[in-house]
Amino acid sequence: MFFFICCLQIGYCQVNTNTINSNANKYSPMNNPVYYLETTSQNCIVKAEINGFPFYALNAQFKSYFASPMNIGLVKGNNKITVNIIPVLENLTYPVQQQISVEMKLKVYENGDISSPENGKVLKEETITHYGTFQYMVNNQSQIDFSDFFNSIEAVEDTAGLKKYTELIVQSIKEKNMTFLKEEFAFKLRQYAQAFYIDSNIYLNYGFDFLENYILKYPPQNYVLDNSMIIYHPYWDKKIWYCSLSNGEELIYSGEDEDGNQHFIPVYISKIDGRFKIIR
Repeated sequence: MFFFICCLQIGYCQVNTNTINSNANKYSPMNNPVYYLETTSQNCIVKAEINGFPFYALNAQFKSYFASPMNIGLVKGNNKITVNIIPVLENLTYPVQQQISVEMKLKVYENGDISSPENGKVLKEETITHYGTFQYMVNNQSQIDFSDFFNSIEAVEDTAGLKKYTELIVQSIKEKNMTFLKEEFAFKLRQYAQAFYIDSNIYLNYGFDFLENYILKYPPQNYVLDNSMIIYHPYWDKKIWYCSLSNGEELIYSGEDEDGNQHFIPVYISKIDGRFKIIR
């Protein structure tokens, strides 16, 4: 599975707080654990963050199952998971008035295991039947710790440089400039390799192949005709910026391939040591 996932914004409403007191202690230790949020949801939108970083989004207008790993946002010890349940909108204006249902599970898997409703070790589960914001704590007992990275990123108050950098990314996609794209995506790919216990060279090759043979090979029609289409979403007190397009697409996406599939890459940008980088 290729872990180019993440998205979206934050929800609202009342907050319920529950703590997972490391239920993983009752299980045998895992060498390379992967922590997951899984939901089976209906008649709502589910969005989630780990330590303030968005990693999960599901539009469950119909009954849907979705699982997403959260290792890429882990720090050592306690990690705050925020789950937002918000209405599905009808005609982008009015909430659909239907009974909602969210079967939420926080799980841990051994790296390499296949995520499914039946697999994994459950750390916390809850049935949610109303809109709101729900918070949990997960005790990370793995070797994964991105606290130094998160402490190193800088706030971006003036977005002029951010916009210029994002426009360079768009231009490189249009020109199929793999040299530039390899340089700019290397940091993100190395971080993902660390998060999922994969040799960084293997993951770099996989990521570059995905860019070249899935994104650039099938260019979409009318890709970013105007840079005003780019929307900037701040997180972490303007230290992390999620960049998407006003037409609902990710900043980087493809046209349809021979099988009718479309591919995309969410883009999160931060400034580190005075330089903008694609970080997630």
